[in-house]
This record gives sequence, C-alpha cells and structure tokens, in this order.
Amino acid sequence: MTGPVQLTAETDPGPELDLPRLRRLARWVLLQEGCRSGDVDILLTDDERIQALNLQYREQDRPTDVLAFGLQEGDASVDFVLPRGERPALGEVVISLPRAREQAAAYGQSCPEEVELLLVHGLLHLLGYDDALDEQRRHMQARQEQLLRAFERRTSLSLSFARAFAGLSDLWWTQRNARLHLTLALAAVLLGLILGLSLPEWALLSLAIAVVLV
Repeated sequence: MTGPVQLTAETDPGPELDLPRLRRLARWVLLQEGCRSGDVDILLTDDERIQALNLQYREQDRPTDVLAFGLQEGDASVDFVLPRGERPALGEVVISLPRAREQAAAYGQSCPEEVELLLVHGLLHLLGYDDALDEQRRHMQARQEQLLRAFERRTSLSLSFARAFAGLSDLWWTQRNARLHLTLALAAVLLGLILGLSLPEWALLSLAIAVVLV
C-alpha cells in the first residue's frame, strides 16, 4: 500500500474539480509505478504562491504550472533517521490552478483534465522521471498519457457498475411491480439451484427473467 495522499487547496478549486478523484489518481499512479510506501502532499494554489516557490527553489521569477519537490533527493540516510514503522515522505506536488485553467483553454480541454495531467507529471518527477532532454521528455509524456488513459478506463468501468447498481436500487425502492418480479426471479434461481438445472436450462431461465424485467 502507498502512504497517505494529502491534498490541500489554497485557492477555490471550483465545482468542476473532483478532489477525491485527484487523490485516487495520485494513489493509483504511485501503485502503477511500484511505489509501495511514502506520503505525498498535493497543493493546489495560485500564480503568486507558485511564482514565489519557483523563485525560491529554482531562481526563476515567474509563475509556472506545476512544481515537484522530492523530499528524499540526495538523502540516503532518510530510512535511518525515521522512527521504526514510520513511512518516509515522498514529496510534494504544487499546481497553479489559474495556470491550469489558462492552459486547458489554450489546449482545448477541460480544467480537470489539465489538472490531472499536471498531477501525473509532478508525481512522475517525484518518482525519478526527467524531461530535460528530448528523449526523456518523449518517454515521460508517453508514460503520462498511458497512465491517464488506463485510469480513465478503470474509472469509467467502476462508474458504469456504480450507475448500474444505483439503477437497480432505484428500481427496487420505487417500482412495486419490479420488487415482485425480482422476488420471483430470486425464488426461481433458488429453485433452480435445488433442482440442479443444466446449463441450457439456466440460459432459458435467465432469458425469461430478463424478458420479464424488460
């Protein structure tokens, strides 16, 4: 398991940003990259704050979209100085929401999509990826896109199942006839188990139940 992912918004994220989804994305990326321990802090802030950090740590007096600060860089003794059983801090990812909104509009995508891209970019930097050279940049961008596509497929599948079960729940609690049909369907299945129906008979029973429900 990865360590806790702490997300703080210093500026209003707006209704379009799903903060729990961002935390899930961060944990999922860390697991996909084989990172089984280490706490991560994510800070959503404004241009002024990220410009100050950019000047302090990178000597660049301008706002940027994302910064990544690895707390273990160059510190081989980190495991030694930590109390036994305590996870090391992996680092912090700082994202400028105003910059993300501007870039999203320029690139023709939504703000949440841009923020997720910046988050994955920052996490990969914490995990040792670099984009200083063209080859490194291509490799990092390809990995970002791969992770985001896979996460979206995973999320879409989970969401589909969640919506399906929500629909069945709504059907059960709002439709009296549906409750009767489902109860009879359950009774038919239990009876089929008792009688030991064959595979073709199960297929016919399932078809009959589906037709009645539809």
